[in-house]
Amino acid sequence: MEKVKCLKYTKVDKGFLEATCDVLVVGWGVEILDIKIFSKGSSRWLSLPSRAFEVDGKKSYAPYLRFPNKDLHDAFTSAVFSAIKNFEVDELPHLVQPPFPEPFKEEEPFKEEEFLPF
Repeated sequence: MEKVKCLKYTKVDKGFLEATCDVLVVGWGVEILDIKIFSKGSSRWLSLPSRAFEVDGKKSYAPYLRFPNKDLHDAFTSAVFSAIKNFEVDELPHLVQPPFPEPFKEEEPFKEEEFLPF
């Protein structure tokens, strides 16, 4: 079973920005919207949703979410790229929106071993 599922993938191809996507972290029932996928040469990385701000005329970004260490961030990144790869895209070139998954059911017991679902 996928631990992270791609819900939407939108191709952008502007500069290093390749695409945006929305994902569902299945074990938590949490959707993360507007993840940005970047690529340069053979490198690919993602940026979690963030807000723009300016300091002394210089634009910067502050993430709304972050992981406490690089290992967790890398595991999540790998899970997102795997979910995108498994995402079945029909012939729509720019926007793909599959049906939403079933809503998270609160009566499902939390399992400690599933604390990090990716």
